[in-house]
Amino acid sequence: MTPEAILARERERALPVAIAAFASVAAFILAIVVNQGGSLGSADTDAQFLADFDDNSGSLLLTAIFQALGMVLLIAPLFYLFQAAAARSDTMRPALVGITVAGPLFLAIGSVLQWYAFDQAAADFATPGGGLGVPVGEYAEDLIREQAAFDASQGFTFAGTLGLVVAIVYTALHAMRTGLLTRFWGTLGMALGVSLLFLGPIGVIAFIVAMGLLIAGRWPRGRPPAWETGTAMPWPKPGEEPVPEEPDPGAAGANPSLEQREPPASSEPPPRKRKRRR
Repeated sequence: MTPEAILARERERALPVAIAAFASVAAFILAIVVNQGGSLGSADTDAQFLADFDDNSGSLLLTAIFQALGMVLLIAPLFYLFQAAAARSDTMRPALVGITVAGPLFLAIGSVLQWYAFDQAAADFATPGGGLGVPVGEYAEDLIREQAAFDASQGFTFAGTLGLVVAIVYTALHAMRTGLLTRFWGTLGMALGVSLLFLGPIGVIAFIVAMGLLIAGRWPRGRPPAWETGTAMPWPKPGEEPVPEEPDPGAAGANPSLEQREPPASSEPPPRKRKRRR
């Protein structure tokens, strides 16, 4: 694909992809706000969590939906940046583009399945006569783990988290190498991708905003040149300086004059000759 075709494809998709990026951030923020409004954050045990679940099921469902929506919308900018880097680099593996879709999608499915598993466990926990002779804490834990939806949610969440970490780190690395991301944002993007393992989607929000601004062409002080050329423009390595261009021998002033070629005259007097003794 020629650089002109690459740029034409990217310009055609830029606006809807940028809108999806900012909508993804909005969905994640709404999920955090709705979740903070619930009262389940103070539940210390599984039994207390299931006992209070019915009173908060609506807000928890809304939280799960917003989280799933944010993950689905994240596919667009991540896929776009992957394709932009792959079009400028022969070292990327195009087959890995699938993880930019599978990772967020699996996390979205896992979020909804987890809510469904808790809902079913809470209904069983509220049924009179259940768990006779079993400590209430152990009974509540068993109810959650016995849900098929819970096992499925755990599997989707694990696979999705691993896939999304690899997708963000791999995409940010090659986007930096091709000049689509600065060294700062390429390194930060990889770090934020790894932070998914500890902070969840909260740490990725800043990287999604950065992708949205880049794709929309609203980057402060302008985007890196690789976005405008359609070709890779790698950044100099740390400690390296740009190599100056050799002067054109045919250009005016390229050949020094005869006076310039001659070495400068020495200001010191010539050495005196010694007389030979006979």
